[in-house]
Amino acid sequence: MNNLKFLRAPDAGNASGAPSNTPAPAHKKSGLPKKDSDFLHVAVAVAKAWTDNPVITLVYTNAADFSALVASYETQLKGRAATGGGRPILTQTLSQLDASIDAAVSEVKVYLQKKFKKQNAPAHYLQFGIEKRGEVYELPRDRNKRLVALQQMKDAITAEGFAGEEYGGNFWNDIYTVYNASVISAGNTDGKISEQVGAKNTNKEQIKKVMKSLRRVLEGNYPGTYPTLYRSWGWQKEDY
Repeated sequence: MNNLKFLRAPDAGNASGAPSNTPAPAHKKSGLPKKDSDFLHVAVAVAKAWTDNPVITLVYTNAADFSALVASYETQLKGRAATGGGRPILTQTLSQLDASIDAAVSEVKVYLQKKFKKQNAPAHYLQFGIEKRGEVYELPRDRNKRLVALQQMKDAITAEGFAGEEYGGNFWNDIYTVYNASVISAGNTDGKISEQVGAKNTNKEQIKKVMKSLRRVLEGNYPGTYPTLYRSWGWQKEDY
């Protein structure tokens, strides 16, 4: 066993077994920003530079179509920002409504305990949309389910004779109306944002493809000066 010798395998692609001195290929940076705002800034500059340099051509698109694509991307980006800007207000409104609902549910449970006695009250909770989560009885946390539970609460409050209480018919009717409108508005906003993001990202990928093609064409046509041309066309950095 002591006389055994172990042979090392030669480097891959080198049949002689000698270490390979061939350097690994350098990773070429795309020069394309990742942040939407930076990406738009570069795309606008490149679109203008291409329009000013008609000698540079691509088979699958042209400067005019590229400029229109960039303009569309800019519109989508601004629309997404405008739509998204209203979402935090809706989120805050719903959070405040949830807090009011949770406090009111505690009072409704007191009504039920007084009417049916404490030990019997939980048997009536489901009629009011109140469910058990862990060790706590409350309305569902999911807002669509909570909306259904609020309708149950409205109906049960009247059916069990609590309409005249502080947290009776008027309170639950009002809270349901505002909550329903807020949930619908939030859903519509989220849907619009999703559509805008999808359209924006589709255009962004098309713009990326064109800009990568333009960089290759510039490098191929101006092998000695293309880094300077990159900067004059709007690519101010090799990487972002």
